[in-house]
Amino acid sequence: MPHTKGPWHFDGHGINGTDGERICKITHSEPYNYPNGKAVRNERFDADSNLIAMAPELLEVLKRIHRLLSITHPESIVKDITMSCEEMNRVIQKTEAQ
Repeated sequence: MPHTKGPWHFDGHGINGTDGERICKITHSEPYNYPNGKAVRNERFDADSNLIAMAPELLEVLKRIHRLLSITHPESIVKDITMSCEEMNRVIQKTEAQ
């Protein structure tokens, strides 16, 4: 099954699709910490949530890079780049298979 098309947006509590539908709610930590009894935004919560929200765009960029490298250097590519292409393809396939 394909994933929900991006872009996704973090609204401070969870990840939403372009139509506003909730894709996921972040629950591994709280959006606020309470040192000294005062609510302070949890920066790690925000950073992790923003990374998750970028997943569709990151996948599209990875696919474009993989396609470009595969076309421009099919046989004469350096070993490290070949390994990178194979790794990109593995990540793309794994992502799209879920």
